[in-house]
Amino acid sequence: MKIVIATDGSEYSKMMIDHIVSRPWADDDQFVIVTVAQDQAGAVLAGMDLGTVDLPEERVHAKNILDKDFKRMKEAFPDHSIEAKVLSGFAAETICKFAAESGADMIVVGSKGRSGLARLVLGSVAEAVLKNAPCSVKVVKHKSGS
Repeated sequence: MKIVIATDGSEYSKMMIDHIVSRPWADDDQFVIVTVAQDQAGAVLAGMDLGTVDLPEERVHAKNILDKDFKRMKEAFPDHSIEAKVLSGFAAETICKFAAESGADMIVVGSKGRSGLARLVLGSVAEAVLKNAPCSVKVVKHKSGS
């Protein structure tokens, strides 16, 4: 099975990685850890002033996130195929497109578990991936009180 793990370096993504490494996986499962760096179009739509967005710096930050998660996964699964990729674009759309193009069987995402007005105003990458993914999606939610 090919599993795409979408991370953003947040505490929720770290909990998702903890969840993944605590579970048994088949010996032939393959992991691809991805993070999405903001591109110029994404920065404009996110309301960022392009004068304050250093896009190459976004890619360096994304690479640092992946390096940590890749190391953690490789320590937990030294015999598995594990790749790490920085993608560019809008997070949910880019994750779903990558999953389709790479033939992924599953996408794993973390979720803050927002509800009500916060969810309506801020939206949810996890929810958008769940609705638009070309394959199964596992959403690892933050447990209340933890």
